[in-house]
Amino acid sequence: MSWDHTGDHMAARSAFLKLISSDPTGDALMQAFARGPMSIYGPQSAAFYQVNSPRTELVLAGSFGFSDRIGYYTSVPVSWELPATRAFLTGQLIVVPTQDVDEKFPLLSPWHDLVPVNGDTAVTSNIVAMPIAYAGTTIGVCAMVCTHSEPWGWYDYSFIEGISAALGLWHQIKVLNDSLRLAQAQSTIARKRPQGLKGRQIEVLTLLAQGQSNARIAKTLGFSLSTVKADVQTLLERLGAKTRAEAVQRAMLAGLIPSTSESDSEGRVKE
Repeated sequence: MSWDHTGDHMAARSAFLKLISSDPTGDALMQAFARGPMSIYGPQSAAFYQVNSPRTELVLAGSFGFSDRIGYYTSVPVSWELPATRAFLTGQLIVVPTQDVDEKFPLLSPWHDLVPVNGDTAVTSNIVAMPIAYAGTTIGVCAMVCTHSEPWGWYDYSFIEGISAALGLWHQIKVLNDSLRLAQAQSTIARKRPQGLKGRQIEVLTLLAQGQSNARIAKTLGFSLSTVKADVQTLLERLGAKTRAEAVQRAMLAGLIPSTSESDSEGRVKE
């Protein structure tokens, strides 16, 4: 294939790399992928799959141009014989003419229902699956249906290898950002959590959430009634609450005790 490395195509590649740095959604990434740098191959649709932690399934992370039936392929076992799974397992670019799909990949025979028909239905097309790697490890696959029918040369493979590396970078940015958001959420919870509570006071909180009275708590834990009363007063002060019910609610929000859905506390906290 012969194509220009300058002008609009070079601008499309540059814009695509800038988009990756902005942490786009998977669907937005695939739309930019198809309409930008890969537009020279006439893509009709594209999808990005990432491997799960056990490395047993490919999970759909974003798609563009497919019908609603893509929902049947949101999770694909790597043991299935498909262009995407073969690319993942072999680490090689897989190109399959659509007329050969029924014979070579019968599990993908319904592919006609996946891609809405636009224009001439007789146009020859290919299903292309490219492995996505990062730091030497295959982390996913990008698959597309395209109308490009010319022989695939070394320049095509080299170009797609570069685009695949960019997709791998997007995946790692996404993983990092997700981890940062989780860490920030956990940090927020930790900041809300009162410091210096003793294990006994957490036990008192748990029993308060179950609706037990001071006397019942003292009997359950084997402490004196005066000790439990002192602990309850300390809990009110530390949690900034005016009532026992409010203290229980704040303790749940801070993650000190199970939430209402996990306990028997609703409407039963005794004042």
